[in-house]
Order: sequence, then C-alpha cells, then structure tokens
Amino acid sequence: MSTVRIFDHAWIQVIQFNLDMADIDSYLDSSPPGSPIPDFRDSEEANLPQNSASHTPSSQLPGSERSHQLAATTVIVCPDMGHFAIALSRNLGLKAGAHEELIKFSRFPNTSEAMVWQAGQILSLKETMAVIQPPNAKFEIPEVLEVWNCFSGLPMLTIFLDPTLSAYKDHPNKKLHNALKNRAAESGLTQSIQGQKSAMKVIGKKISNRFIHHRNDAKEAIAMSFGEFDEKTGKFTGLSLGVIALTAEIITAVGGRSYEHDISVPLVGRIAFLWHTYALCPKNNSTGRVSGMYWDEVDKALDKIRKSKNNDKT
Repeated sequence: MSTVRIFDHAWIQVIQFNLDMADIDSYLDSSPPGSPIPDFRDSEEANLPQNSASHTPSSQLPGSERSHQLAATTVIVCPDMGHFAIALSRNLGLKAGAHEELIKFSRFPNTSEAMVWQAGQILSLKETMAVIQPPNAKFEIPEVLEVWNCFSGLPMLTIFLDPTLSAYKDHPNKKLHNALKNRAAESGLTQSIQGQKSAMKVIGKKISNRFIHHRNDAKEAIAMSFGEFDEKTGKFTGLSLGVIALTAEIITAVGGRSYEHDISVPLVGRIAFLWHTYALCPKNNSTGRVSGMYWDEVDKALDKIRKSKNNDKT
C-alpha cells in the first residue's frame, strides 16, 4: 500500500469516528427530556450496582428541577480512545514505532495538545510527500540553481580559475558541491533537494559536464597558443601567444566574452604551468595535439609539486 493510500485510509478512519461522535451529540441534543442516554462504558463498569438511595425518576420532577438534575448528574462516557487507537493501528498495519505514537496520541489529556501533535504530524508528512517522486520521473533542476550554478559564473568559473586549485579532474566538482550547500539559500540547493539521491545525481552530472567543457575549452586554447603544427617537420609554426595573452584567452574560452576576471600574477603563473605541462606531454604525430590524458598529467604534476613542498598551498 502506498504512503498516500495509507494516509488517506487513516484519515477515513478518524473522520468516521468523528462522524460517529457527531451522531451521538445530535442524538443527545434532539432527545426529549427524560430520554435514555446511551452508556458507552465498558461492560464491567456498566454492570456495577447503581446508587439509588435518593434517586427520583426525572419524569416525576418539575420541569426546572428535571433539567437541573440532568445537567448536574448526566455524565457522558466516551468510548475508550486507547481501544480505538489499537484497533485503528491493526487495521492500518502500522509498524511498532507508529503504533506507539498513535497510542500516545490517544492518551493526551486535552484536545489542544492533541491538535498540536496532529498538526505537527501533518506538516511532517507534507514535507515528506513534497520530496517523493515517481521512480521514473526526471528531476528538473530549479531555475535559481541552474542560473547560479552554470551561467552566472558563481562560483563555477571562480573555482576553475583558482590558481591554488590542487587538481582539475575531481576537486572542482567537490568544491562546487560544498559551495552550493554552504550557500543553499542563495544557490537554491535546499535541504529537500539534498535529501533526494536522484536529484543530487542529476545535479552532480550537470556539474561534472560543465567542468568537462571548461577543461576542454582551456585545453583547446592552450593547444592553439602553440601556433600551427607542421606535420612534415613535426614543429609548430606561425605566431604563438605569450602567457599573459593565453591567460586572457582561457578566461574568455571558459567564461564567455562578457565574463570578467582579474589577470593576477598567481593566475598567470598557473596558466604558465598548464602550458608547460602541455608542452611536455606526448603529441599526436599528425595533429600535434595532446591526447585525452592531459588533465591526468596535470594532476600528477601538481601532486608531485605539492608533496615536494610539504603540501604548501602557495
């Protein structure tokens, strides 16, 4: 049975009980004076001897005294809510934890506490139902997260162009995930989205794909900076870019022409390192291009430098 059906069935039981109680109230209100009042006490209590020492039939009393006696002595004993809760729990097939919660609810001394508890449970269920999706439903990234994540440059491009980035294959993804979580109110990565594995998988793939594009764009800019490759001589000819111009090209390649980013000395130094690593990598004899393992070589070189400097980030 689905969560929605269980929820609906439970409320049907509660509503039916309330209707039954409403019928009792209606019966009491419509009964003429002196009519017998249903006794809902347990059978043992109902069979106890009644105290009739000074009992006078209400039909023999004057009207005002009869009404006063009914108001003073009539006690309506409601059905045992504990028994009703147990029966409802069994009917719904509640597990042990939910069964105990229902029994606890049935023993609240007043309706105010019961209503607050009930409201809390409904709100909790509402939050749970909000994140439940059909198993084959495709998660759509919210617009605020889409824009903040992929198109505004914050913080994806800032991470990729960070001159202290320790690796380019996996670390940018992790850093962006942490940034989105730490700034959830701004990024749109709410707690409900974080709690959905399918949603986080879609977002993770989106982030990974974007960084792959950035790496490809940066690598292409580096390759073009060497000039044209002469297959006959195996050398590059024509104009080549200096490292500062290459830095500007990479910023434009990954961020677009409208994206602005400071060309700092540390960033120029990092771009020079990327260029140098590309120059050392084996190249295709016909194209002069480095294979797809370029960024693996970059990460290995960064790791080697980091270890030689005792993990000094600078």
